[in-house]
Amino acid sequence: MLRWFHALMPREERFFDLFARHSEAVAAGGKALRDMLEGGDAVPLHGKIVMDREHDADDVTREVLIAVRRTFITPFDRGAIKDLITAMDNAIDQMHKTAKTIMLFDQRSFTPQQRQMGDAIVAAAALVQEGVPLLSSINSNAGRISRIAEQLSKIEGQADELHDAGMQELYRASLPASSLASSLAPKSTIIWRRWSTASTTSATRCTASCWRTCESSRRAAAGDHGALVTWDACDMGRE
Repeated sequence: MLRWFHALMPREERFFDLFARHSEAVAAGGKALRDMLEGGDAVPLHGKIVMDREHDADDVTREVLIAVRRTFITPFDRGAIKDLITAMDNAIDQMHKTAKTIMLFDQRSFTPQQRQMGDAIVAAAALVQEGVPLLSSINSNAGRISRIAEQLSKIEGQADELHDAGMQELYRASLPASSLASSLAPKSTIIWRRWSTASTTSATRCTASCWRTCESSRRAAAGDHGALVTWDACDMGRE
């Protein structure tokens, strides 16, 4: 009876448009962050773009959270909606923190590993932008969503490897006998840590949230509105 009642009630589909808008901000923020890595005058120019896109994303997040409270029937579980938009917003927040750190310490040149890390952020953001609209037809798009989640997981692993390589290089550069030793080492270490957080958090949180949303939608379609699966394997709290 409950399943029949829910099937007859109108659903608010505006959430998918909001998700798509937010994913566009995430992708644009990732691209702007990568463009900062060209160095020189590109840093302040594209740094401002990262800030602007982060503000755009915050506006969309606010709209989603208000809509969740005001909408009687949502497309899928309210908790999954909040998890997804929060994870996406956390991803661009980390990009914002990275860009802010670069400008705060006036970093104008970057290593190959840092540029590769930027490439990883762009790739992860593009996958999120591709995957989020697919949630509007969860049953027919489940296979593609799963493949996107797998790709995001691979990018996360690659970002971890780049982080380790970069930290090792900075350590060697800081040794007294190294000709590369300079006052830039501590500053670069701080930026590397932000870099790692930005890339791996973006991939991890968005991957976990896409999976959680997929599961929630399937359960709702089957008429099961009980508790969601606990994703113990997903590191949703990485900082």
